[in-house]
Amino acid sequence: MTVMPAPLATGRGSWTKRGMRTTRGMYERGSSWGVSSCDTQDKWAVNRGVLAIQVMLGYNGYPVQYASAAGVFGPLTDASVIAFQNKFVAPADGIVGPNTSRALLRGFVASEEKKNGIPNRYLWGQIGAETGWDMGCIGYSTPNDLGICQFNLYFNQNVSPDQAMNPLYVIPISAQRLRTRYNEYLKLAGGNVELAWDAAILSHNSPVRARNLASTGTYPTAQAEDYVRKVKAAARIA
Repeated sequence: MTVMPAPLATGRGSWTKRGMRTTRGMYERGSSWGVSSCDTQDKWAVNRGVLAIQVMLGYNGYPVQYASAAGVFGPLTDASVIAFQNKFVAPADGIVGPNTSRALLRGFVASEEKKNGIPNRYLWGQIGAETGWDMGCIGYSTPNDLGICQFNLYFNQNVSPDQAMNPLYVIPISAQRLRTRYNEYLKLAGGNVELAWDAAILSHNSPVRARNLASTGTYPTAQAEDYVRKVKAAARIA
């Protein structure tokens, strides 16, 4: 388990250049640091983002063979990315931007949506709205929000930073929570399925506002309504 450096005033946000070894805001060969060189949270986020990419390459059948370079985007990771892109996404350039990241994540997210009975790709939309599908994302204004599903370490103290940055760990939990919240809010919403799902979506952003929405049928704030709208818009992105 690695030790995450103390959070900075703000985190990386989605697809920024902060913490990258290269000048571009994408994951590519030479973009990441070895974990021993991660003296800031930004560098650590890039290292863990690349490790998440390596994990998802393995899930999709393109394992990365590395010895002590977990989280480093070297030639073997580059080769696995290109092999994956050759089959699933163009161009096959070894660069992991939003299109390749979505392709790496889509099958696993869809399987968890199906397992938990989540309709309309709402889990997919939640991930997109929260992180733009950036596997190394750390909350831009809340540096304790980590990873593809933005697990807050303060409210999830049983989850380690490394676990929060691992898609295979957090996506199933996020799917289960979304379904659990729907089941909880359906009664409050008087059996209104659409309202219960809207409240379940909002619960990731604000459980208090979500319960209010389910109980009253009215969004408590414009920000709450905008959050649900953004999730639903992201759910339509392939």
